[in-house]
Amino acid sequence: MRKKILYVLLSFVLILSLAGCGASSNLLSIAFDEDISSQAPTSPLVAQNENYKLELDERNYGIILTDLKTGKEWRSTPPVEGEELDEFGMPVTNHIQVESMLVVGYIDGQSSNYSVAPSYTSAVTGGRVRASGADNGFIVEYYFDDGKFMIPVEFVLLNDSVQVKIDPTKIQETKSRIISISVAPFLCSAKNNSEDSYLFFPSGSGALIDTREASLQGDKYTANLYGDDLSVKEETDTKQGNEARLPVFGAKSDATTAICGIIEEGEESSAIETVVGSTAFKHSSVYANFVVRSYFMFKGKTGSSTAKSVYSQYLLSSPFSVRFYPLVDDKANYVGMAETYRKFLTEKGTMPSLTEDVNMNLTFIGGELVPKSFLGIPYTELFTATTLSDAYNIVEEISSKVNAKTSVNLKGFTNAGIDISTVGGGFSIAESLGNTTDLAKLSELCKSKSAGLYYDFEINKFSSSTKDFKTFRDGAFNAGDVNVLAYNYNIATKAFDKSTAYHLLTPAKFVYAAEQAVSKTSKWAIDGLSLGSLSSISYSDFENDSSSEYYAKSYYGDRVIDAYKTIKDSGKKVMTSDANAAAAIVSDIIIDAPLTSSKANVFTEDVPFYAMVFKGYAGLAGESVNLAPSPRRALLQSVEAGYGLNYTVINNWENSLLTCYSPIFYNSKYADIKDTIINNQNELSDYYEKIAGAEITSHNILAKGVRETVFSNGVSVIVNYNKTAVTTDAGKVAAEGFVVRGAAK
Repeated sequence: MRKKILYVLLSFVLILSLAGCGASSNLLSIAFDEDISSQAPTSPLVAQNENYKLELDERNYGIILTDLKTGKEWRSTPPVEGEELDEFGMPVTNHIQVESMLVVGYIDGQSSNYSVAPSYTSAVTGGRVRASGADNGFIVEYYFDDGKFMIPVEFVLLNDSVQVKIDPTKIQETKSRIISISVAPFLCSAKNNSEDSYLFFPSGSGALIDTREASLQGDKYTANLYGDDLSVKEETDTKQGNEARLPVFGAKSDATTAICGIIEEGEESSAIETVVGSTAFKHSSVYANFVVRSYFMFKGKTGSSTAKSVYSQYLLSSPFSVRFYPLVDDKANYVGMAETYRKFLTEKGTMPSLTEDVNMNLTFIGGELVPKSFLGIPYTELFTATTLSDAYNIVEEISSKVNAKTSVNLKGFTNAGIDISTVGGGFSIAESLGNTTDLAKLSELCKSKSAGLYYDFEINKFSSSTKDFKTFRDGAFNAGDVNVLAYNYNIATKAFDKSTAYHLLTPAKFVYAAEQAVSKTSKWAIDGLSLGSLSSISYSDFENDSSSEYYAKSYYGDRVIDAYKTIKDSGKKVMTSDANAAAAIVSDIIIDAPLTSSKANVFTEDVPFYAMVFKGYAGLAGESVNLAPSPRRALLQSVEAGYGLNYTVINNWENSLLTCYSPIFYNSKYADIKDTIINNQNELSDYYEKIAGAEITSHNILAKGVRETVFSNGVSVIVNYNKTAVTTDAGKVAAEGFVVRGAAK
């Protein structure tokens, strides 16, 4: 039970006063050692196996990885080619950040300003470095004397990769506070304007970045893995959607050489960053940046328009690591990176096992609370968008006219509909929408059509307390020890609506909420469960002052996995929506799988990387076709990715639905989209039959707007997004059409 506010404040002051005496020592960093001397290795630090050799570069204390079979090298600092001279005739040298193994963001202990410290000038030449051998590698301690902090890094050579690992509990600090650590920012890089080069960025479906020279600073782009930290108050909603879902990135430096980075530990606390086309850096790069200290936004006086970032005194305690995989020849591309990540998940034993494909998913929206008034007194009432009987009739009609492996998702069928209320909406069925008898009837129909039936409960977001979930006790707390309140964002006013305040369930209660969902539905006739936004959002929680388990979003993914495993252990299947990697690996079906990237200006091309990882391992359906700005394009994107088609459906409409914050009621009335559903599914019926259960083994951009996807059973599809027909080696492909070739083996 959380202490009263006054007690918490007094305790906080006491902790600060006792910090030097060991209070909460498991959360506070070790004091910076200002006296220890630098220690260069007495002999070259080298680790070697039958495939690779890993060396410490003593010039800048970075690393060099050599492929023993081909002689190719990958360096944390790209070498300067030849004797290049600048405009004054002086030898060209690398930028200090290019020379650095780490780039650290920190709050200066004296000025309280945010500063950036590259390891090359702040530790190697302007501080101290200690290096020593270790099993299959070496350990380097970087002492940043100006900032007065030390970061130890362990480098381990594995059979097929190099692991770079940092344990935050061994970091030393004095007055300065480390905020973030970028690891090997130029190991995954390509020289600007180099031929056959690009960067891979895991935004949404996946994106490629051209390495064209841009400007002195270049273009920078950052995406937090698993989404932004919702415990941090932001003034405006600038998210473009389809952010980074997978902890993988990479660079192709030439026709036969590439490298793939996979965040092995601490992915929830990381961001993927890229700097492209900088003439100062001369290279474009993509890398992992780990947030090791959370913050909250504080405005100070009431009415103040200026918010200040206030950081926690504590570092997170969970380790973080990145594995770098060198790729050569025909594997040196984004296809090889997807294959590498699939192999990584398989070897960890976390890759899902396909139970069945999904050719069509129907998400039925039960209802929404709409504004009403009586004698001038406002109130809300649940509008019945779709009853269980309506869903029965629609499934019966659609299944009689199409041949498709179908899943059915019941969303917003609790007492508040799709609006946020209690955790899981009370894990019930709204009386006006149906009952367990209606559900059993729908289930029997689905079984007769070999369709899976799933029931969705929103457990992350809740606005009211129940006996089991209290808003104050079980809501997440931010770094300022304040119970987090979030709000719906109004696109029209570009502001948050304070009347829609809701809390975020502490990750410590995810498993209990999943257990409640399983228990309350144990006698329901359903195949599986979905847990709302659990699969697609993330946030920190500072509720437990004795542990940093959920600081900077650490261990969030582990609790997500545990919650979904609770469902699977009960014998039910798991459906997720827009799933990040943690949720995807425990999913039977993933709907709303991303079709595009976030479309940031830095991206050159979208690629179906997400599909290349999970097709053939989980049932996949893309974002709702009928809600897309261009339904035909969304269909073609689903074809390219091998996704089933997804539709959001309601049976009844009234104008009050226009006030809904979610756009799910747009173009979703069944009577209006019925023919489109039937025509789409019949158009793709043969295609889905041919690619059933197959993985994606190759993907090619043949020309502008023309893509080819190749599957493991020999089938391939060429998609033409152009408004005019194109001719390919598979024949003519109609405008906004596709051609399937090859027979399934």
